Amino acid sequence: MTGRRASWLAVAVGGALGTLARWGVASAWPTAAGTFPVTTLVINLVGSFAIGCVLVLTLDHEPSRPIAHALLGTGVLGGFTTFSTFAVESTELIRTAHVPLALAYVLASIVGGVLCAWSAMVLVRRATGVRR
Repeated sequence: MTGRRASWLAVAVGGALGTLARWGVASAWPTAAGTFPVTTLVINLVGSFAIGCVLVLTLDHEPSRPIAHALLGTGVLGGFTTFSTFAVESTELIRTAHVPLALAYVLASIVGGVLCAWSAMVLVRRATGVRR
């Protein structure tokens, strides 16, 4: 199997697994309309932390492992995290006059996601001794 074909398959399989995991979490922990979308926020923050770990381990530590990055980073975590749901939930909160809640959600999602990814990268680099 060629590298390109293997990467495509890894992304497809990983995406299916990540999407099913997100669906499972959202089904087990639903958020009522008009309330703070804590489920999506947690999914995206956990996914951001995990992608920080995966990036260091598959690109910094083992750069010759593009299939692992395709499977875990692009596939599983790309399928698990969800920008589209975040966008719809934010829009719905604004549309239903929950503007302060929407702003808090947007801020928590964006700043929290970046902080989670960054902190994971710092922690994994320190734990593994990997230097960029």
